[in-house]
Formats: sequence, structure tokens, C-alpha cells
Amino acid sequence: MRAMLPKIGNVSSQWGQQGGKQVLILQNALGLSPAAIALPAALAALLPLCDGTRDISALRASLMVRAGVRVAEETLAQIIEQMDLALLFENGRQAVVLAERLRAYRSAQQREPVSAGAGYPSDPDECRRMLESYLRELPAETPALPAPADAARAVISPHIDYARGGLTYAQVWSLARPAVETADLVVVLGTDHHGPDGAITLTRQRYSTPWGALETDVEAVDQLAGAIGTERAFAHEYHHAIEHSVELAAVWLRHIAPAAGFKLLPIICGSFAAFVDGRRRVEDDEGIQGAVAGLRALSAAGRRVLFVAAVDLAHIGPAFGGSPVGPVERGLCAGADERLLQIVAQGNAAGFLDFIRCESDRRNVCGVPPLYVLLRVLEPARGITLGYRQCPADMAGASVVSIAGGLLW
Repeated sequence: MRAMLPKIGNVSSQWGQQGGKQVLILQNALGLSPAAIALPAALAALLPLCDGTRDISALRASLMVRAGVRVAEETLAQIIEQMDLALLFENGRQAVVLAERLRAYRSAQQREPVSAGAGYPSDPDECRRMLESYLRELPAETPALPAPADAARAVISPHIDYARGGLTYAQVWSLARPAVETADLVVVLGTDHHGPDGAITLTRQRYSTPWGALETDVEAVDQLAGAIGTERAFAHEYHHAIEHSVELAAVWLRHIAPAAGFKLLPIICGSFAAFVDGRRRVEDDEGIQGAVAGLRALSAAGRRVLFVAAVDLAHIGPAFGGSPVGPVERGLCAGADERLLQIVAQGNAAGFLDFIRCESDRRNVCGVPPLYVLLRVLEPARGITLGYRQCPADMAGASVVSIAGGLLW
């Protein structure tokens, strides 16, 4: 009896060219291996078939029946072996490497930045000059606020690179400065681009910035972990090591208020796909409900808690598996984003998720999980949004990422 092949998992893919032919390039999404596998386009159908239910013979037969692809069993076995060596399967080989990386991450003095040197300068003086240049470009007039800035309870900030989103970051954080300066605890909710459905993932590590590490409030982390379920809260902790969303907010937090005495509570939120397509109800997810209750409890404990959602909005165009984006598509996206941001400014968590469901998330809004959790924690809330932009996402200008910022009271 032949052994079942393991399930594919933690894989990133993108289309490329090799020898003039289109190939699908596969790598371990968590950076556990530098190896890359180039699959011929015809074999792209292999990926969904690697679900842990087939041996090599059944996999070959499924390729023929479902995709009309004929491949020799020996060739297919070699491809599977290469994928295994590249750590593309959820098996013992991948688990051993992941456990080693997690041990190294936890034992380090601080979480090392993944965007420094590429998304922003690692040199503290250069980074300061970059961020200050964005702040100097802001108009002298500031938007009217519905309440004092230092009373704001939440900040909505992008997590796109600073080169494309710098002005939006500056608009947001210039207004948020008083709230940051008076906060005791800053809870940053970032997007976990690799996290499974409903994952709410914590870490006790400090987050480094060019001007030193932000101290993580370990007591608050442990209190929230108890509300979520400790095993679940740390099941995907290594994702903190590779995710950039919290990091890009942390750098602005330290820059905008260098003398502030707050501590950090970093959280990354996994996919909401199952809640959007109706396979699961978010109201029935004990981890998410526990996280919302736990975060509300932290706010009710007499501390000045400031929440930050580090999120981007739509991702449309060929870079994200869609059709090229022109003026009409940009306009339609802007209109949909405007309606979505109005719902956010109203503090309407249920309406926000309903909007994404009605769209079937066809615009790939990657900030859905952090924004939903934020709105649930704050209910009721009102606020403003600002700094809307559509940023280029490919060299041809046929793909865009939309971003915006905001404050909530």
C-alpha cells in the first residue's frame, strides 16, 4: 500500500518566465527555505490536488482526469521530492525547521525588522529624515476633528511601504501624535498575510525600530492569551518574525512620540475567508470572540489604551490575479472604498463585514481581519478617515493597492 502524500502548506506562488515559457514559481511563504520550484504552467493544477488525500498514483490519475495533463509517475515523484526539499509540505521536515526558527526568534533580544533597508532606511538618522520629509509635505490646514485628538481611541494606518504610502502615513500620525503621547498601552492589530482563518496571534517579543525596541507588555499579552486560549494565541507566533504590518506602524509610533512611555501589545490577524464566503460564522469563533472580550477588558482596566489597525485596502489588477486596471476600474474601486470607509467611520463592525461579503471580497481587501476586530472592540465609535490613495503595484501601472488612514473616538 502506497503512502499518502502530505498536504501542501505555507506556500507562496507567482507567475514568471523560464526559458521563454510561463512557469509558476513556488517558495516556502515563511522563508524557511531559499529554494524555489518552477512548475510548468500545465502543472499548476497539481497544487490543489496536493491535499493529503492521495498517493503518487492517485495524484497522477487526478491530473489526467481533472486537468488533462499526462505526466510520467517517475517525473511526478521527482517533482514531489523537490517540493518536499523546498519545505512546501506540512510534514515533519517543515515542522522541524519551523520549530528551530521559532526557538531562535523567541530567544533573540528583540524581533528583528524585516522591512529595514528596503521599506525604510535602517540608519536612524536617515529614517528620521525620510519620515520628517513626509511630514513637511503636509498642507498647513488640518482636518476638523469631532473630538480632541488626545482622546482618540484608535488609529487606522497603512502597512504599505513608505515610498508609496508616505503622505498617508504622515497625515495619520501627525494627527495621532497627542493620543500616542498620552497612551499607556498601544495595541497594534496587523494583517497576518499567511495566517489561517480566524487566527489571532500574539508574541512576547519586543519590536525593534531604528531608535531602539518598543517594550512589549508581557502581562497584557498573557492576559489576552488567556482570553483567546494560550495554545491558539501562540500557534503561529513565528509569523510575527516575517510579517511587516505591525513593524511599519511601530516605526511611526516611536518616531512621532519618541519620549512617550507606552508599552506595546502586537497582534497579527489571519484570514477571514471562511467568514466572508459563509463556511463559518465569525460570531461562533471562540478565539475571535475571546480576543474582542479580552481587549475590551484591557481598556476597562483604567489604562489609557490606544488601538492601531495597520491595514491596506483593495488589491486589484494582474499582480493579484485580476484583469488590468484602467481609469474606469480605478474609479469603481475608489467609489467602493469610499463606501467602505464611511462604514468604518461609523464604527459599524457588522456592516463592515457585510459589505465585504456582498462584494465576495473580489477586491482583495487585506485589512478585513484587523479592522473588524478593531471595530468590534470599540463599539460604539465614530471617527474620520483621510489620506485615500491608489498606489501602483506593478511596473505597467495595471495593478493598484488602495490605502487610507483615520482616527476613531
